[in-house]
Amino acid sequence: MKVLVIDDTELHLQQAREQLVGHEVITVSSYEEAEDLLSVQHDAEFYKTRREELVGGGSSSINAQEQAMAEAERHYEHFDAVLTDLMMSGNPNGASKKGIGIELPMGTILALLALKAGVKRVGVVTTNHHDHVATAAFDAFGYHKPLFCVGDAVILCTNDHSRCRDHKTGEWGDVLIKYWDLVLSELVEARPLS
Repeated sequence: MKVLVIDDTELHLQQAREQLVGHEVITVSSYEEAEDLLSVQHDAEFYKTRREELVGGGSSSINAQEQAMAEAERHYEHFDAVLTDLMMSGNPNGASKKGIGIELPMGTILALLALKAGVKRVGVVTTNHHDHVATAAFDAFGYHKPLFCVGDAVILCTNDHSRCRDHKTGEWGDVLIKYWDLVLSELVEARPLS
């Protein structure tokens, strides 16, 4: 599977790369990078060339523009799954100076962008349960089974997939581990509504 993992903590990205061996894993550390990968993009050079071809072939300028734009629209990447941290700082499209450097529930927006981009497996994970009102709100999804389906997409919102204990060895440590592999496994095994 091609999996995009988004987290602003390098340690958690490293954990993802180690845990998701066997998958094609793309990691990014900011909201802005993830937004770029999940947003529809237009190939400007293709658009210009295709529009000129269509106009030269007898299409009206407006029809040529619309058709060329539709053909030029593409996603930079297609992902089978997107796993994102809930809390991170971000400045979408340079929107405002307010909130820069403050952790906000940007993972929620990234989950919606992933769904809009056609991703069928989306996981939103947080480690700081109840340290922020947004992480505490995850309880509304259900603490032990926070999995739900929207059409043929499966979404998992969880604060129960991170511990200071390695789930493979059972050993406790001082470092908080995000269990990206367990999140992906639950997403893959889930049965979407038909």
